[in-house]
Amino acid sequence: LDKRQSEKLEGVFFLQIQVRPFLSFVSAVVISHRSWEIFLTMKWFSERYIYKSSRNGDILVRRSLGVWRVSVDNCGQTTSYTRAMCVDAMKRVSCMRPDLTVSSVLTLGLGAAGDIRTLHKQFPNCIITAIEYDPEMVMLAKKLKLYKPFPFPEILLGDASEVVPHIKKTFDLITFDLFLGAEPSPLMHDPEFITKLKGLL
Repeated sequence: LDKRQSEKLEGVFFLQIQVRPFLSFVSAVVISHRSWEIFLTMKWFSERYIYKSSRNGDILVRRSLGVWRVSVDNCGQTTSYTRAMCVDAMKRVSCMRPDLTVSSVLTLGLGAAGDIRTLHKQFPNCIITAIEYDPEMVMLAKKLKLYKPFPFPEILLGDASEVVPHIKKTFDLITFDLFLGAEPSPLMHDPEFITKLKGLL
């Protein structure tokens, strides 16, 4: 080999030494990326968590085929069924009061914030305030982000019976969604509490 051919071969050999580790690294990254994609896809199909709450006990959170379900005491708090009920209820409100302009909403009970998106869709640009007595549920609602792409509501943390008397502003619409597991709150049948709620309208 003459000098030029020798230098050319040395250059190719050097290039192979430099490129091969890089290609190995890229291959490893691609494989890892694919594995992560598979892992994420599997989680999209099914995943399950249990959150401990001092107020609600065990909060079961499950995702199946990309849809989240939140349950307390084997009762769905945020599910496709509860979302459908909320959609139906808001449509009924609009039918009963077609002249009603809703710019502010007070919702008693946040849950995992699954109904917040429904409220925003039914009443665009409304400002929502939610009373929720379980800080663990508020944390969960922020984590699941079921309210997206709309803003997270203002939270009044505490028992509704204690929070409502201290609210100074009024609202165009109030929704009542207070449950402990499958049991509705006794406040639903408390005349004094209902009178206080009417005073916020």
